[in-house]
Amino acid sequence: LIVSIFTGILTGITSLLYLFGGSDSEMPTDMQEIYTGDVPRALDMEIRAAAVRIQQGETFSVSSNHKKIVAKLDGDTLEIEDKRNGVSVGAEDAAILITIPEDAVFKAFSLEIGAGDIDIASLTANTIELDIGAADFTAEYLSAKTRIDADLGAGNFRLASGYLCMPDFDLGVGKTALTATMIGEGDFDCGVGDLALTVYGAPSSYTVYANRGIGHFSVDGESVSDGDVIGSGENTLRISGGIGNVDVSFLQD
Repeated sequence: LIVSIFTGILTGITSLLYLFGGSDSEMPTDMQEIYTGDVPRALDMEIRAAAVRIQQGETFSVSSNHKKIVAKLDGDTLEIEDKRNGVSVGAEDAAILITIPEDAVFKAFSLEIGAGDIDIASLTANTIELDIGAADFTAEYLSAKTRIDADLGAGNFRLASGYLCMPDFDLGVGKTALTATMIGEGDFDCGVGDLALTVYGAPSSYTVYANRGIGHFSVDGESVSDGDVIGSGENTLRISGGIGNVDVSFLQD
C-alpha cells in the first residue's frame, strides 16, 4: 500500500506539469476527419496527450486537429495512435473527436493516454481497458458487459451511470465517483483521494470486503473497520482504502 501511495504522489506531481500548460474543454475549430466507415469491432487508442471526446451521432467517424494523430484499420480493430515523439507542455492543443452510432457495441475498447481530458457521452463494449496517466475522465454512461480494468494515475474520474461487470480499478491521485450496476467480483485499490461508489441494487445482492486505509470508510452511512465483511450477496466488492475517504452506498429503485 505504501508503495502504491508513493507512486501515486509522484504521478500527481507529474500531472501538474501538464495541467499548468492549460486545457480547453471545447473542441478546436480546425478538426479534420481522419477516418470514416463502418463501426469497427474494436477500438484501440494510444495517445500521448490530447483532449478526447466520444459523442453519439448517425455514423462512425474520427476527427483530429493534429497531423501526427492517425487512425488505421487492422483487421477488425481501429487503431488510433499518437505518432509524436514528444509533447512539449503547453505547446500542443491536440484533440480527438470520435462519433459513434447510438446502437454501437464494441468487442473491445482500449484507451492508453498520458495526459489530457476525456469526455464520453456513452460507450458500450464487452471489455473496457483504461490506462490513464494524468487526466480528468468524465463519462455519462459506460457499459462493460464482460469486464473493465482501469489503471488511473492522477486526476478526477466520474461515471454518472453504467453497467460494470468484473470491475477492477487501481486508483492513483484524485477523486473517483462511480454510479453503476456492478456485477461479479469487483476490486478497488485506492491511492490518494476519495472513492465514492453508488451501486444500483439492493445491499443484499452484494458482499463488501473492507480493507481500511488512513481515511474514513463507510457503507450505507455506517462506519466500518479494517477487515469488516458487510453483507453476503453473490456480487463482491473488495475495497482497499488508501489516503482519503471511501463511501459505498446502494441505490434501489
